[in-house]
Amino acid sequence: MEPIRNNHPPNNRRTLLRIAVSVIAVIAVVVAVLAATGQFSSRTVNVMAVNVAVMDNNTSQQIYSAHIPWNFRTYYGGSTITIRTVIEDTLSVPINVTEVSSATPGFSVPGYVLSSTTSVIGPGKGVDMAIGVRLPDRNFAGVLDITVYVNQV
Repeated sequence: MEPIRNNHPPNNRRTLLRIAVSVIAVIAVVVAVLAATGQFSSRTVNVMAVNVAVMDNNTSQQIYSAHIPWNFRTYYGGSTITIRTVIEDTLSVPINVTEVSSATPGFSVPGYVLSSTTSVIGPGKGVDMAIGVRLPDRNFAGVLDITVYVNQV
């Protein structure tokens, strides 16, 4: 008489428990890394368009404006984005940029860069500008307003 053989593999609960713990640990590490680098946020910022106004410090008059369709882009709250636009001198005298800010609550402008080698923009000329914008760390959907302040040179 032959012994009875069990053709089923042994039920190794320890192996299954180790696999489950490993999967949970990997998920926890990925979420922690994403949260630490700001790539994982429950706050979303939906920018639908950007309005840029250029204001003359000397006269407090708006000398130029631009509307940039942004096609409803979604970002993580608290992150920083770059907006590119052209600043045009519509006056008959040269101007230079003195400050850039945002009138939209919660947004800030930590910096900007002109593509020109000089900060002076001549009459009738335009210069490319990259504006760094820090997004609010809260949910937002709407239009972003940016104001560029210039002085006549």
